[in-house]
Amino acid sequence: MFEKLRFYLRHSINDLRVNGQRTVFALLCIAAGVAAIVSLQTLGVMIDDSLTGSLQESNGGDIQLRPSKDDNAADEDAMRRGRDAGVLEIAGTAIFGGGEDMTRYYFTSAGYNQIADWFTATYPGAELTAQTVVAGGHGPLGPSSISNLRTGQDEMFLSSYIINSDVYPLYGVRETLDGKPLNTVLVEPTDIVISENLANALDAKTGDTLRVTGSSTDFTLTGIVPTDSEGGVENIGSSMFGYFYLDTRSVPLFDGVDVAISAIYVRLPDTIHAEDVQASFNQEYDYLYSVTTDDLEADNTEVADNLNQLVMVMGLVSLLIGGIGIVNTMTVIVSRRTNEIAVLKTVGLAGEQVTILFLVEAVLMGILGSMIGIALGWLAAYLFKGIAAIFVAQS
Repeated sequence: MFEKLRFYLRHSINDLRVNGQRTVFALLCIAAGVAAIVSLQTLGVMIDDSLTGSLQESNGGDIQLRPSKDDNAADEDAMRRGRDAGVLEIAGTAIFGGGEDMTRYYFTSAGYNQIADWFTATYPGAELTAQTVVAGGHGPLGPSSISNLRTGQDEMFLSSYIINSDVYPLYGVRETLDGKPLNTVLVEPTDIVISENLANALDAKTGDTLRVTGSSTDFTLTGIVPTDSEGGVENIGSSMFGYFYLDTRSVPLFDGVDVAISAIYVRLPDTIHAEDVQASFNQEYDYLYSVTTDDLEADNTEVADNLNQLVMVMGLVSLLIGGIGIVNTMTVIVSRRTNEIAVLKTVGLAGEQVTILFLVEAVLMGILGSMIGIALGWLAAYLFKGIAAIFVAQS
């Protein structure tokens, strides 16, 4: 038994060596198909983990509160009730294609305090913080531009994050590229922190003076954060165009533009379930929109599933193409070795034994080609993860 196996292996290895070019081509076909499957499936797993992991950090808290689900609220009656209650206000409009003005709603300062008081009374121990934006003229897209006075570069359509740096974010950390948290670099009202992609576009470096449209005072760049700090499919505009942080102490520096609260983030005590709080909150504030981590997980899981199906189809197509190459190569190898097959049968090998020889050769090529493909697949996943990160707008 072992003698026969050794004969099959020795003969197959010799054939692979003799048919060098065709062997290499077959190995490349196998490796290409396996690499496609491995790399795409690895990327799919990475995307799924990114979208469904760290949900509290992605959501900004256990619950995120917004004036409406979309930037433009369709339910005007609900928005009117929010304005009558003093919780919501209109601050600026956004102009889209066709020249249509879209009304944007935001939380009032009194509304934020009212919601904070409700949580304090109903769920003691809950922590709240808010995201304030420069809303004049461009809604949550922020001011029309930021200019770097040193280089003369300017960028438009930026997202603004005016936050209380002492408590923001409620989950996770926001650190500059050199490892400093926001509350250590947003010390003065004129301090500003920008995203890495915006810094690259502005050719900016720490210490530069930046001019923010709508502000009566120039700002000093005190830090640069990774672009994916505020990434994700929920903040894709931030990943595309860039964003900046200011502390709430900077609000008085803006004249002639609306500065308003666009989102409220809530961190609950560990013993309280977010779904129960959401149900209770929706009864009290039925005109507002709330998102729990479970809601976000469901939405992101759907996105991840669709992406996984896409990469699965792409991988199978690649494997099919590689399989065609393998079949053609083996057909050529067998057809060119008819004399060898005749000699083997002449010296006493039965037909099934000749078949085993080719099967052993195919198995050896499959194992070697798959090992090469796995290595290439992991390498490809590593090289292309940056593209996937851009696609889902987060690391």
